[in-house]
Order: sequence, then structure tokens, then C-alpha cells
Amino acid sequence: MISTLFLIVGCLCQFNHAFQPAALTRAPALSTKKIHLVQRLSSPDSLESGTDRDTSASETTFQPVLDFSVAETVDKIDRLDDAIMGGISTSTVIMNPVKDSTEEAYAKWFGVCRTDGGGFTGFRTNPFVTPLQVGNDVDGFYLICRLASDQDANRRIWKMSTRTTNDRGEQLYQAPFSFEQNVEGEWQTVKIPFSSFRLVRGPRQIPNSPPLNVTQGLYQIGMTMSKFIPSETTVTELDNFRPGFFELNIKEIGFYKQKRDGAIAFQEPTVLSKDEAKKRRPVLLKILLPISKLFFSEQRYV
Repeated sequence: MISTLFLIVGCLCQFNHAFQPAALTRAPALSTKKIHLVQRLSSPDSLESGTDRDTSASETTFQPVLDFSVAETVDKIDRLDDAIMGGISTSTVIMNPVKDSTEEAYAKWFGVCRTDGGGFTGFRTNPFVTPLQVGNDVDGFYLICRLASDQDANRRIWKMSTRTTNDRGEQLYQAPFSFEQNVEGEWQTVKIPFSSFRLVRGPRQIPNSPPLNVTQGLYQIGMTMSKFIPSETTVTELDNFRPGFFELNIKEIGFYKQKRDGAIAFQEPTVLSKDEAKKRRPVLLKILLPISKLFFSEQRYV
């Protein structure tokens, strides 16, 4: 009974893209920032190779796309946890409460990741009505973040995801990334090149799939934290995965390019708000989601 319920919910989530309205109001473009980045960043494939790439003294241009210092960005985010496959993990993205202008504004992505029946949590932007247009000179995504809950960033698998088609199917492009342990709450800038993205279906990479092509625009940006290591053959789990509570603070997600002058050209998409996205859900999905929470709420397992 319960497994059938989640099978239905999962299928409806995949076809939810069919209920997208005409364009909404577009948010104002964010300013381009050019900074001198001098730090050691982890290679996107360092999860398997265990090696780092030294990118010291490289001039990089950054263009924010999702600015998590403003509440409007959080309103464009939807959770994507393993409940869609029968798991009991939960997470959410909220603004950090700011008491006055001297405090930093950022978002908190936090929750509890459990391995029973699943083993991942995530979030993604609400459906794009129009695609996010990307310039040909852009090298990849960047993320400004810090792990606030603990010092075990390397005991979890972190992935950035995106879509090149206007759907919510199970296939999308994904790239793993890693970052260093926190140093007194210091923010870290992580770069995830477009060349490191692979087409995936669930935790598996699809063999001989085409590389990520951003020239026709992107339809989603998201992140996942899980126990699954990307692989083409078998589903591989991280041996020392740390389940339980986590909290990742996020300032920005955007585009970067290296060693080329000029601003990053991009056209912002029109994104549904949470309320608009909920209104466009199929009627059956509106009924089943509250029921599923009764069976698999976090309170039942603490």
C-alpha cells in the first residue's frame, strides 16, 4: 500500500512540468563581480582520485544567478528529498534570521539524511518558464558555501545538478564536488566546471551520454547531498557516510569564467514562486503529498 503510494507520487512529480503557466515577472539582473581568487580548490573528481587541483593566482569572473542573501531566491527553491522513492530523509532551505544590518544575509539548507529506504536530500529551483540563457564563454557553476553543522564534509557526497530540457524527468546532468573543512566559519568558493557534468538517471551515470551543452539554455539548478558515489555500473555507497543532521550555509550559486575579460552575459529565466508551483500541481499529487507526510514524517523517527 505504502510503496504503491510513493510510486504514484514519484511518477506525478516527474510529470509536473506539464502544469507550467505563462511568464511571470522577471527579477532584476544581479551585478557582475570580478575578484582575484587565491585559494586551493578541490578538483570535481577528487572524490574518487583523492587529488587536489591548485588554482592559485587565477583571475576569475563571477556572475551570481541565485543570490541567497535575498528572500526572493529562497521562494524559488523546492525541496527534493528521498521521500519520492520511499525514504524518510527531510530537508529545507530558509533564510538565516538577521537581526540588524551588521549581520550577514544567507540561506540555510539543513535537515536529516537517513539511509533507510533512501539516503539523499536535495533542493532544486522551481520550474523555469523560460530557460536560463548562458554565454559561450562561461566555464561552469560556482558555489559560495560553508558547512555549519560539523567538520565531516568529506563523509558526504555533494552534487550540483542542472537540466537542458524543460521537464522534471529522472534524467538530468550532475557533477560531484568537494570542499575543504571549515576554518572558523570561513566561506568557501567552489568551482564546478561544465565539463565535469554527466547525464545521470538516479545515482547512475548513463554510459556514452552526450556532454553537457548549455548553448540552448538551462531549465533547472539544484544540489544534492547523498551516500551514493556516481558510477556507470553499480550503485556504489560511500563507506563512511555520515547520516543524520547537516546544515550547509549558502551565499550564492552562479556562473564563472577564467582568464577572459568582460562581464558574463546571461539572461535570467522566469521562475515560478512556491505558491505558483503548488497551484500547478496535479490534483492527485496535492492529495497524496500530505498523506505521505503522515506515514513518513520526521517526528515518527526521532
